[in-house]
Amino acid sequence: MEFKNINGYAVNGAVHYANALLQFTNYPDIIAIGMTGWRDDGTGELHHEIGVWYVSKNNLGAGQKVGEFTDLSFLADKNVDGFLNKIKLLNLPPEELEKIKASKEEEIDTRLSRLNNDIYQNEKGLGESDRVYLVVATVIATLGIPGKLAPAG
Repeated sequence: MEFKNINGYAVNGAVHYANALLQFTNYPDIIAIGMTGWRDDGTGELHHEIGVWYVSKNNLGAGQKVGEFTDLSFLADKNVDGFLNKIKLLNLPPEELEKIKASKEEEIDTRLSRLNNDIYQNEKGLGESDRVYLVVATVIATLGIPGKLAPAG
């Protein structure tokens, strides 16, 4: 059985939840640690893999691999300063940030278009301008207005 892809799931999950923390808390930087383990059916030997990623608002939530780790000793008191210094050096280049911005804008456009079409199909009595107001009201209710209106609970 192939177990290499399992670590990908662990890391993807860790980065996913790190992005949720970025979105729903005031933390601007998150260290995401994904770990998986398995027992080799043939030998009975235990194996594990660790993925460590830095996820930051400055990098638009894109995860950056911190390094290769075989255990969690990088979190020990004697090693944590070096680990944090390594993270401080991580920044995405401007070209990569632009790609991420473009991708996120494309995703927003696609979702807004789908929402507009769904409203058009399901709410036959609404005109085009009413659909725009409904979409804007939905976005404001979901995201809020910083400093003026909290998102709907």
